[in-house]
This record gives sequence, structure tokens and C-alpha cells, in this order.
Amino acid sequence: MEKYYGGQDFRCGKRIKANFYKCGDKTKYPHWGCWNRIDTPHPDFHRPEFFGDLILG
Repeated sequence: MEKYYGGQDFRCGKRIKANFYKCGDKTKYPHWGCWNRIDTPHPDFHRPEFFGDLILG
């Protein structure tokens, strides 16, 4: 992660906000999935208000 975000604090126990998602919008059967629920009418995975807490270990 430091490669992309620089010298951030990634110590054990640190809490960060994130979401994980999968987009299959260009497949035979379009589908989407995410780890933390996103409450919008259409898939919109870049909404920080719907991110969950990750605790680094």
C-alpha cells in the first residue's frame, strides 16, 4: 500500500476506511458485489460515506 499511498501509518491496530467491490457489468449476466453495503439506486462504489472500518493486523 505504501507504493501507492506513500508513508502512511500502517501500524498494527490502525483503523482505516475502505470498501471492496467487484464489477461484472460487461459480462453475459451483469452483476456487482461489495463488502460493505452501498445504499444508492445504482452501483456507486466510490462513496466514502458507505465505507467500512478495516483494522490492520
